[in-house]
Amino acid sequence: MNIKILILLICFPFLSFSQLNCKNKTNSDGSKTSNCFHKNGKISTVETWDKEKRWGKIIGYNFSGNQLFEYELRTFAGHASVDVKYFPNGQVSSLYYSSAPDGGIQFYRYRHKFDESGKQTEFYDESHPSELPTIFYKFPDTLKKPVVIPKKPEIKKQEVVECAIPFVTEFVIINETRKAVKIKLKAQKNHYILLKDIDTILKPKETLVVKSIMLAQMFLAQESAYVPEFVKANHPRLRAKQKFKFILAKPIESANKKTYAWHIIKD
Repeated sequence: MNIKILILLICFPFLSFSQLNCKNKTNSDGSKTSNCFHKNGKISTVETWDKEKRWGKIIGYNFSGNQLFEYELRTFAGHASVDVKYFPNGQVSSLYYSSAPDGGIQFYRYRHKFDESGKQTEFYDESHPSELPTIFYKFPDTLKKPVVIPKKPEIKKQEVVECAIPFVTEFVIINETRKAVKIKLKAQKNHYILLKDIDTILKPKETLVVKSIMLAQMFLAQESAYVPEFVKANHPRLRAKQKFKFILAKPIESANKKTYAWHIIKD
């Protein structure tokens, strides 16, 4: 037998376990994207990072394109990371997520297991504080609903649990001028909530509440939420060259509400 054919026959059983089909890309803004694919060509996982590799995200899909999971990632103020393993067909076989703040005693750890079709078969919650029971989920093929087996919690003295009070942070723009102004509120990254940029046009003398954010037991600082900037526009009423500036007023605060207000005036 030809030696080359013999080598191919020996190696053939292992071809399906070759390295997963993944493609890495550096985007125009310096951010990076890594796409891994199922054998049918559809996306299995998408992992993205910003230019400084401080903030990231990973999203997983099954072979039909249905989303299986999504986790935020970071490399500062502690960490948030994942360890992903795949089947030879490109489907995620297991995922381990870990997140912890810098210097804190609490942490979050989740373990997922999937079969080759993308069906989740096991899930472990190993987060801390330890007094919270660890939950184990198993999804047998014979049942439509999951069997939930809680870990027995330690018996402790009954404690009074206080409900968290919602705190509202409100962001307001006040146009003090006689001109319509187009602005953008640039979303800032923080540890508490994922925000998006806001574009809006303010009419002359208009006051607009652009965003209200609710958090448990705390307000969101302005510098951790939005930074305003002016935007050029082609609208006839906005074409005239005008110079404006923002003035941030002193926040108005009550028991569970805090309002930040920017005033737009002529420069």
